[in-house]
Amino acid sequence: MHFQNQLDKAKEELKAGLKQKAANRLKNVINVFPDEMGARHLLAELYYDAGFLDMAGRYWYLSEPVNDDRIIQSIEAYNKTINYSPLQALKDIKYRGDKSGLPEYAAMRLQQLENSAAAMGHNRPTFTSKKHIKPTRKMKNKLHIKLQPYIFKLIVVFLFISLVVGVITICILLFNLIKR
Repeated sequence: MHFQNQLDKAKEELKAGLKQKAANRLKNVINVFPDEMGARHLLAELYYDAGFLDMAGRYWYLSEPVNDDRIIQSIEAYNKTINYSPLQALKDIKYRGDKSGLPEYAAMRLQQLENSAAAMGHNRPTFTSKKHIKPTRKMKNKLHIKLQPYIFKLIVVFLFISLVVGVITICILLFNLIKR
C-alpha cells in the first residue's frame, strides 16, 4: 500500500533526525490521502515534540481529543492563533477528500466548521484534488513503455502511406513519360 510505505519512510526519517523531510513527506501524504488520519497524527506529534503547539493543533484538529491534554492544549493554541475563525481553520486544514471516508468525529468537526463559516456569510473554500499528480521520472518511463506499441504502429502506418504515395508518384511519372 502506497500510503503505508510513505508513512514508514516518514517514521524512518524521523528516527534519522530528518524532521523537515519527514514533515514534507507527511504533508504530501495528507494531500494525496486526505481520509487517512495516521499521517495527520504523526505530523501533529512531530510538531508537538518540536514545541509548535499551534501547528500540532492544526493537524490534530480533526482528531477526537479522548482525554489527551496534549491534543486539547494544542487545539486551543491553534484556535487562538487563528482568532477562532472557522473559515481560517477550513483554509488551513485544506481537506480535499470526501467526508464520508473520514471517521465520524472528524466529519462532524468539518461540518461544524463549514456551518460556522456559512453562518458568518462565507462559502466553504474549495481545494482541487491531488489525484492529478505530475509524472515523476519513473512514471515517465512507464508512460514511454505504454506508448511504444502505438509509436511502432504509427511508424508502420507512415511507411505504408509513404510507399503508397511513392508508387502513385512513380506511376504518374511513368504515365507522363509514356504520354510524351
